[in-house]
Amino acid sequence: MAQVLRAARRGEPVGALLDQLGIDTVPAAEEVDTRSALPTPVDGERRPITGVYVCPKETCTRVVHREADAEVPSCEIHEQALRFSAEG
Repeated sequence: MAQVLRAARRGEPVGALLDQLGIDTVPAAEEVDTRSALPTPVDGERRPITGVYVCPKETCTRVVHREADAEVPSCEIHEQALRFSAEG
């Protein structure tokens, strides 16, 4: 098994080594997972997330309201993106 791990870490093919160890590398057809990697759709009404952007260091009272398709505003003093504070 150590040989298989070393080969895998080097990026070499390990199929033949696994075969020698008796490890099946091809799952049977009934074992193949056909589920999607996409998230499950959520039924129901979607509510927009509301909130404002505030100072990342909480040293000033600057508030920027969230706008659709707008880039995240930045703080010129701290040279960081403003922190989003969701309204609950």
